[in-house]
Amino acid sequence: MRIRNNADWKMERRVMKITISKVITVCILLLVILAATCPTEEDYYQWLSANHGIERVYTEMGQEFSRNGQIIDWKSRAIRSAGIFMRVKDRYAQNDMSLEIRSVGLLNMFFQY
Repeated sequence: MRIRNNADWKMERRVMKITISKVITVCILLLVILAATCPTEEDYYQWLSANHGIERVYTEMGQEFSRNGQIIDWKSRAIRSAGIFMRVKDRYAQNDMSLEIRSVGLLNMFFQY
């Protein structure tokens, strides 16, 4: 068994402090990157159009949604934005058919789940 002297303890403590500060710095940097790249609602509408063919149409009555040129009924939307990511749950109805789209957005991208 090796007996440690005071210099060994000081060196280990210094290495531990440096390691902890590097980990904290990486975590803060990751949070800043996620916050800077959190998608907006407009990004969501672009993603919705590209992946599901659902487009937002402005009319005199407000906004409506169309799919393949036909107006579809928008039922509900739940948006949760935590600053570093965005979660959206949309419900639509078309021809007695229900459509639910759930997605998570981060790093300026959306992922359906």
